[in-house]
Amino acid sequence: MNHGFAPIENQDARVLILGTGPSVVSLQKEEYYGHPTNAFWPILMELFHTECKSYAEKKQLLLSHQIALWDTLKAFDRKGSLDSNYTEVVPNDIQRFLESHPNIIAVGFTGKKAEEFYRRFVHFYPGHIFFQALPSPSAANTMKRERKREIYQDFFQRAGVL
Repeated sequence: MNHGFAPIENQDARVLILGTGPSVVSLQKEEYYGHPTNAFWPILMELFHTECKSYAEKKQLLLSHQIALWDTLKAFDRKGSLDSNYTEVVPNDIQRFLESHPNIIAVGFTGKKAEEFYRRFVHFYPGHIFFQALPSPSAANTMKRERKREIYQDFFQRAGVL
């Protein structure tokens, strides 16, 4: 079974971004959204007008804008990297995470599968938090990157971090 990563977070987080589980390349690199064609980091760098050369700088980009990052899955079996190929999953304790981060007012899912896993395994929707499915930043999602960026921008503006 593959195991996901610890969250990137601090106590003042206002936003939680949730994926499903790391891709094969991300697991090898030990980095969230580590595949070179994934648009997650390029979109964030564009939105927050910064350039990150290292993974440490990418993590700092999130933390400095009150954004936490985690996955809905703690452990999983999956063939390849596609979200449609999960065969066994163990969810993270996201309810406890949200309860211990009272400043979070927005949760964004990087794709429909992350939202589906949250709905199926966590199903915790406090009234002070808004939840939104965002387009997957993966190159497998054929939506134009510009459109993805617009949706992420609207989400971060609504959350008050952009």
